[in-house]
Formats: sequence, structure tokens, C-alpha cells
Amino acid sequence: MEVISTEIIKPSSPTPSNLHKLTLSHFDKMYPPVYTHMLLFYSATTAHPVTQELDINGLKNSLSYTLSQFYPLAGRCTDESTVTCTDEGVPFTETHIRNYPMSAIVSLPQPRKSELLYELLPPRPIDTVVPLMIQVNVFSCGGIVIGYYALHKLVDAVSLATFFRYWASQVASKCSANLVKPDFHAAVEAFPPHPNLVQPMPPKSTDNSNISGHCGPNTLVKSFTFSNAALSRLKAKAASEQTPRPSSFEAVGGFIWEEALQAAIAASATTFEKITTTTFYFTADMRSRVTPPLPRGSMGNLVAPGKAQGEKQAQLQERVAEIHAAVLRVKASVVTLEPPGSQQKERVDPKKYEPGVYKLTSLCKIGFHEADFGFGNPKWIILTEGVLSPSNRRNATILTDHFDVTTGDIDGIEAWLFLEEKEMHILESNPSFLAFATPNY
Repeated sequence: MEVISTEIIKPSSPTPSNLHKLTLSHFDKMYPPVYTHMLLFYSATTAHPVTQELDINGLKNSLSYTLSQFYPLAGRCTDESTVTCTDEGVPFTETHIRNYPMSAIVSLPQPRKSELLYELLPPRPIDTVVPLMIQVNVFSCGGIVIGYYALHKLVDAVSLATFFRYWASQVASKCSANLVKPDFHAAVEAFPPHPNLVQPMPPKSTDNSNISGHCGPNTLVKSFTFSNAALSRLKAKAASEQTPRPSSFEAVGGFIWEEALQAAIAASATTFEKITTTTFYFTADMRSRVTPPLPRGSMGNLVAPGKAQGEKQAQLQERVAEIHAAVLRVKASVVTLEPPGSQQKERVDPKKYEPGVYKLTSLCKIGFHEADFGFGNPKWIILTEGVLSPSNRRNATILTDHFDVTTGDIDGIEAWLFLEEKEMHILESNPSFLAFATPNY
């Protein structure tokens, strides 16, 4: 990998003085001060060919304009409650990878695969807390990978998808009346900060990535795809009188809950002898569910926690029905949201492992798939904060969109599973699991 340039991209117009200080909302303050990171892969079949130079200046100029709209991302976090929006800018790195094509990443052995994924992310500054960092990686085959770090206290996944769609629209000159503009004040107006709630900012030298390919002791990370055809079959199997038309989220969530639990019991039956009830945690976007609804472009951490429970012996239909009921409870609780502070007890520590407890995060169809910079939609999305994080994410699952390699259209769901090594081996050799899930990574 060759680093071509590293520079700071500042907003194209100065932020007005009355917007120089952004107060974080109640939910922003609840989030731990860690970075989230992701890689967006653009296939060589749709990216600029080798003979045509990528318009890197166009990416930079459009980013500069975009930051004038998303001005807090170009600021600096000075404490746990505020962002100083004085246009310090976003670190932007360009690299070229010449020794192998982008498509070869999947077949690379570990730990080289994880090492390369880590290298595709931007360098982390160690002397300040920067909300956003970006790296554009150009492969010799014409493939392009855009990686980012973003401070979770300021934005959630939906916020970042809004940012990337907006930036991409400026590059590709696809501005339209449907373009969602950011609103950094709706969240704090709806959910003002609780004065007694504090999450300290991270040490300046903290880096929450590793390159081992493992997340915690003996925890493997692997991805499986559920094609649209497999999802149709799975939803038919998961349907019941209680939930006659389960969503893809409910069907996949219930299926992974059931199959991962059975693998865990097979791996260590004695651990589950005294466990009678198992738990499934998830999150849901609050923007459209609160009363009145928040603007589509509301920035910040606007997710509500959900919790489903079921008997250890429960079957797929029962687990899907439990998740469906939990989704309905989340919708009701968000509409009649309790006062700030009461929601904190529902938060789940992703680092904490408990037998029979599973956690799921879905990034499906929130907008990353629409980030077309002029060289097509992304063909693969990796939430690297899971794949490369040292945090023990055992029993966690991350769902992303799965794309058809030929058309680039969404063709189902990709599920990234974090399981103990023995449990993973049992799961990936189980015919009932492989009847719907195809190994991918």
C-alpha cells in the first residue's frame, strides 16, 4: 500500500458564530466515547477503470461542501457534552494498492486479511478527539474502498448513512428534492441532556482496533449470507398464527438466536443445565417512531433498545413471535418515552458475555447502499468495528445489506456472527443452518 496524500479537508464556508457550540443530546451522552468504523467496497466493474484516473479532487471538493452542511463533523470534541464547531476539518487520506486486486481480499489467509482491512481504514490522530476521519483506497484493478472512523457519541449508523448519501450526491451531481439534509438540533431539543449522566472522553492515545481476526479470547468472526430466495423460505418457516408475516429482521434474528443457542448447548451442555430462559437484545431507529416524528435528517444517536426472551426449549416460530412482540413494545415505549435517565438501564454492554444472551445490530437498508459517488453503489459493506475490534463481542450479530455481484442490487442480508470457536464450528457444519445461510467470509 502506498500513501499518496494526507491532508485536512475543511468546510467550504465558515460555520456561523452562533453555531460554534453543539450540545449533545441525552442519548449521545449515554454512548461510550468510542469510534465506529466501516469499509465501503466499490467493485472494479463499476468503478473507474485503471486507465482513467479517479477524480480525487472532486471527492475532496464535494467533501468540503458537504462538511459545510455537516459542520460538527469538522469540529472537535472538547468534553463529554459538547462539540466545538470551528471548522478544524476532517483528516483525508488517499492510498493506492498495486500488488493485488480488491477481489483477492476475501481469499487472503488470516491474519493478512485482517491486517489489510485495518490498513484500509484512516490513521487515527492521537493528539485530539476528531469526530470523523476518511480514507480513499484505490486498487490497481479499478476497485475503490472508502473507510472511515466516526465518534459514536456524535453519530449513529443512520446519521453516517445520511452523511455518505449527501456527500455522494455532490460528487455524482445527483442532487434532488429527496436529498436529506442534516439536522443537528432536533435530537437535543427532543431529548435534552441529563445533567448527572457523564461518559468521559477517551484517552488521546486510545485505538480500539486490532488485527488478529478475533474478538475476545477464542471468539471467531464469520459472515453468512441469506439471499432473497433463502429469506422467503425462512420467513415461510418462521410464520405462525401469532406472527403470520414476519419481517426479514424478525426471521433472521429468530433463526440466528435459535441456531446459535443450539450450537452453544451442544458445545457445553453443563453451562446451560440451570439456564431456563434466553435473551435476545436489539436496537431500533427512533426517528419516525417518536411523537411528533423527528426529521429524517436528525443527527445523533437515536436508537431505542429492544429485548425479547424465550424458553431454552423454544422453537423458531416462538422465537420469531417473541422478537415481533418486542418490536411492538419498542414502538410503544418510544412514543411514550420516559424521562431522560430512565433509558440507561436498558443499554446492553456489547463487551459483556453471558451464556444464552444474544445481541443483534442491523444496518440493513438505512442508506449506505445508496452512496453512489459516480462509480456505482457499494458492492460490499464491512462494519470493521466488529471484525477488527478487541472488544469481546461474543454472541453478537451484525446485519448488513448483501449485494448481487452481477447487478449490484440488494440480494438479501449478510450476517456477521461472533461466536466462541467451538460453537462456530458446530454452527457452520449444521445442515439446518446451512439450509438458509451461505458461508461468505
